[in-house]
Amino acid sequence: MRINDRGPGRQTSPGVGRTDAATLIEREVVGSPDPAHGPDGMNLLIKGDNLAALTALRPEFEKKIPLIYIDPPFNIKNPAGHYPDRLLPQEWIEMMRPRLERLRSLLKPDGVIFVHIDQRMVAELKLLMNQVFGADNFVSMITIKVKDAAGVGQQSLIFDVCEFILVYAARLSDLRRRGFNPAREQTVAGGIRGYDKAIADFGTARLVRTISRPRVGEVRVFACDGYRVERLARGKAQAEHRQNFEAIFADYNPSGGMIRAIRDELPARGLCFIEYAPSKGKDAGRLARVYFLNRRILAWLKDIARLDEKGRLLKKAPLVNLWEFPNAGLHAEGGVEFRLSKKPEALLKKIIELGSNPGDWVLDCFLGSGTTAAAAHKLGRRWIGIESGDHLERVALPRLRRVVSGEDRTGISRELNWTGGGGFKRLHVTGAGD
Repeated sequence: MRINDRGPGRQTSPGVGRTDAATLIEREVVGSPDPAHGPDGMNLLIKGDNLAALTALRPEFEKKIPLIYIDPPFNIKNPAGHYPDRLLPQEWIEMMRPRLERLRSLLKPDGVIFVHIDQRMVAELKLLMNQVFGADNFVSMITIKVKDAAGVGQQSLIFDVCEFILVYAARLSDLRRRGFNPAREQTVAGGIRGYDKAIADFGTARLVRTISRPRVGEVRVFACDGYRVERLARGKAQAEHRQNFEAIFADYNPSGGMIRAIRDELPARGLCFIEYAPSKGKDAGRLARVYFLNRRILAWLKDIARLDEKGRLLKKAPLVNLWEFPNAGLHAEGGVEFRLSKKPEALLKKIIELGSNPGDWVLDCFLGSGTTAAAAHKLGRRWIGIESGDHLERVALPRLRRVVSGEDRTGISRELNWTGGGGFKRLHVTGAGD
């Protein structure tokens, strides 16, 4: 993003962040551009109404943001909170709708948005996001355990220890093609339970029959003549994995759907496979092949694990929708106080690594104490943070100065060996909503 007129109180160039409704004014430059992001690789910290700021950003960033995370007011009726948080449900929806619509316009076609909420407004938010992003673009609702039962009010009949994140894609089909970045992996000393056989020879394919199925059309069934299956030798797991990795499998009974419906039409004994174009899932709309042994579906080791450069087996941790990020010790992160509203940097690290690559833009228009910007900065992403409250100068700005200088050793700093660098421009938005 290019800003030509530098210095306090200078207006941005017409092509950057200016519309008839909103204008960005540059106040300060902190640090310097990250060389990895080019001469204009400065992050943006924007003070002002986020609806106006999103309007100002649209000419430059429309359909260019891969990842958005927001933590809007939970509407918990807390008079001591950091935001106007005593809205009626319909008022809260009317506040959120135009902001979500602006955010959707900024997402890349394969982009993803994570919206953090608690149980009070999760139902209303889900219906609203279905309307704005489309129910077909719903990815998941993540449940986060944020505290232990000992830390909640004893008047509860059922203790509330969780918050939620609703995840939507700009276009789910595009996000499926991009995929999420790999989850964490763990080294497996021996084999993985159940994955104890390999196809030594797939034999020769012979068409057995063609089945017609609703939504997917033709399903072609092939028998494998002259195939050969070998059982892996116990005690030689590492050598066996290196030699047979691509062909190692586990087998199980189909549990439902089209596969289960056609199971009885497959050869009762031996190796076979079907070819068809699924109507949903990662292979939606393209030809896929699924193997069976004695009518039991094959799951390949290569889909859940990989071999590293030393030949060690690394198992991919499955990405599930139950996360745990306790808030104990959170008060010290970033060296700032932001009671009841600060989120752990470890949580944002997980989200940022899932939804973006180094150098990508990450946006948060309810920046609060600056956690998203701090985590994104340390992870080598470019970021845009927007906040209207006075805690931007009091909390987020000092925190981000310490991130740039390398003074911040809290949160994920030690894990990443963060020593500082990069910078950001501090802007002010004027115009609609100002």
